[in-house]
Amino acid sequence: VTGVQTCALPISVSIGTSLNGTVTDVFVRVGETVQSGNTVAIVRDDTGQSFRVLSPVTGIVNEISTQVGDFVNIGDTVGTLQSQKEELEAIALMPVTTVGDVKVGLKARIAPDSIPVGDYGYLTGTVESVGATPMSEARVSQLEGSISGFTPASSAGEPMVEVRIRLDADPANPSGFAWTVGSGPPFAPLAGTPWSGSVVLGTTTPLSTLLGT
Repeated sequence: VTGVQTCALPISVSIGTSLNGTVTDVFVRVGETVQSGNTVAIVRDDTGQSFRVLSPVTGIVNEISTQVGDFVNIGDTVGTLQSQKEELEAIALMPVTTVGDVKVGLKARIAPDSIPVGDYGYLTGTVESVGATPMSEARVSQLEGSISGFTPASSAGEPMVEVRIRLDADPANPSGFAWTVGSGPPFAPLAGTPWSGSVVLGTTTPLSTLLGT
């Protein structure tokens, strides 16, 4: 399964502001782990009072969307987190002609584009759900629009079915997930990472079965 999948590593959690004001400090960086309740930034309102912007969950910083000196309004997003309490999940957009043999419970191997397979192998996982009907254009567009580097599903030339794959956790590894080579990389893939991979169908070769070759 290549070219039409995304790694929907769990849906990001927004860090929002509760008042209007100017950002005077930002205390976190992309890739840093923060705890629930940690101070992410300081905002000063027009009366001169300063307020802390707190992390709503424990997780890894995916994005910082503001910087010192920016003016923010109530509800604006300061940054986003990948919650460590959520399971890692990969979403595959599979053509209807190849998805028929993919069943819940089958094993899968996932290769995030940002992590060298030769060094760390594949993430391992299990098919959790297979869509009963083709995806709507709106749903496909929603996924494509949220993933940088995503190969448009329209390139497959046929309707797509959404397949969700739950990735295996391994708390002993730095990333928190299971890999086919050693302990994997010293970090977890970030939300929205494109990927390629395969689903193991019985004793046949995964890619030859799914791609029909």
